Order: sequence, then C-alpha cells, then structure tokens
Amino acid sequence: MSDLSSQPTPDKLGDKTLNVLCVHTNDVFQAAHTCLDLLLVDKDGNEIGHPFLVLIIECTSSCIAGFHLGLRHPKSHEFALALRHAILPKQYGPDYNLKHNWNCRGIPKYLIIDQAKDFDSLHLRRIATELDFQILHRAYPSQGGLVESIFDKFNKEFLSHIPGYECSNVQKPSKDAQKYACFTVEEFKKEIVKYIVNHYNWQIHPRRKDQTRLQRWEANQILPPNVPE
Repeated sequence: MSDLSSQPTPDKLGDKTLNVLCVHTNDVFQAAHTCLDLLLVDKDGNEIGHPFLVLIIECTSSCIAGFHLGLRHPKSHEFALALRHAILPKQYGPDYNLKHNWNCRGIPKYLIIDQAKDFDSLHLRRIATELDFQILHRAYPSQGGLVESIFDKFNKEFLSHIPGYECSNVQKPSKDAQKYACFTVEEFKKEIVKYIVNHYNWQIHPRRKDQTRLQRWEANQILPPNVPE
C-alpha cells in the first residue's frame, strides 16, 4: 500500500475539466448527499427521523450507479459505502419486483466530491489509492449541477409519493407527515432501488433522445467495467 502521508491532496475541478474528463463510461463519478424531507419509523412504528441519502452518479450517462441511506449526517465512511455499492455488481431478489438489471458497476477514473473536510479523509484517500482512481473537489457549488438536478427529480418523481413525505405540496407543505410515516429504513431502501432500476436509469437521456441513461452507459464503454475481485 502506498504511503498516504506522501500523497497530494485532491485537486480542484477546473471550469471546463469535467467535459474533458467525461468521455467514456466510468470516467467520472460524482458524489453528493442530502437530508430527505421524509419521516421514517422503526419496526414498531415509532418515528426515528429523517434519513440522509448519498448518491453516486456516473457522469457520462447520468445513471445513478450506487447509493447509501442512513440516519446520521454522512461523512467519508458513508461516502465509501455508497461508492462500494456503485462499484460492485448488484443483485436483488424477486421481492424487489425489478423490471431491469442494475448493470452499473466498475471503478471510476475520477471521483468528484464536495470540499467539506468530512469527505477529504485518509479513509477515502486510501480507497482511491487501493483502487487507483483520483479524487477531485468541486471548485464551486455550480459544478454540482448534475447531482442537484437528480435530487430535484428524485423529490418530484419519487419522494413526493412516499407516505411520510413532508413537502408533497409546494404551496402548502403537508402537516401530516408524522401521521402517515410508515416505512422503515430497510423498506425505504427497497423503494429507492425500485425507483432507480425501474424508472430513473431507464428514462430517456436528456441530451441523447435515442437512448435511455442505462443504454448510454452501455454504449459508451470501451472496456468491460473494472470490478475488484
């Protein structure tokens, strides 16, 4: 293993760097997180709070490649779990009622993250060293526009239909979220997987009207995805 103390800190993403780097499938992943406007419950029906969602986006296709859901503000450990989910093959049982396979997998060349100190850790740098990818920091917030648009779509198309959602009406936010909250963390994870696989990744790519996001992920490969053994 490389000596992490001698490694440079992550570079900043320049103004036009993303378009230059993002040519083929798995060239660039973007990671971002948000606190969801949703109340979850435990197995006994007691309210346990709002979950935090970390998404990993494959930038060429804008596919969601992986995620992590938890109840604490994410730090590098949670980002690492989301990245692991994005990199490894994904298999789900028939109880998920999936219409497609979630084929996104593989090690990226670059991972773009926020500049927050919580995410720039020895833990994440060690993973980058072991898997041979480079970490880049967004130079300014607007470079996270792709991920922010995905979170917006996630809210409108999916989250607003989940019992316990607090902002189902933009003009008149729901006051009954606590009354209707019924999903546990594990149950909600299953709903996220179904939304990503059955809907989001199979929607038409916004800039390639002849391909879905997943079809674009498959078409832009020049080599099979690099998956750790």
